[in-house]
Amino acid sequence: MITVKGYVTEEGEIRLEHPLEIPPGEVELIIRELKPSQEDNNEAEAVPTWTDEELDELLRPNPHPLTGAEIVAAGLVGGWEHKGITDGQAWVEEVKRKRKERRK
Repeated sequence: MITVKGYVTEEGEIRLEHPLEIPPGEVELIIRELKPSQEDNNEAEAVPTWTDEELDELLRPNPHPLTGAEIVAAGLVGGWEHKGITDGQAWVEEVKRKRKERRK
């Protein structure tokens, strides 16, 4: 995944700060509008930065992963309910079907 800062012009075109250094081919763009910061309405909301040490810690495998029962007990389920997704497999199949139809 690559994150690049860009701007939408009055004409609705997307302008990127820097050219992308990736090979030509199909990509998927996910556009996230930057909201003004609550502290300073003139600047975009700051994106959190991570130190190398923090990234190392986050990417280190957990020597004692949670069991399925522990995951449920901790309430770490249902992360897509707010989007109305109750059946993950059915949702993925529907997304695949729609993408296939668009390519025809």
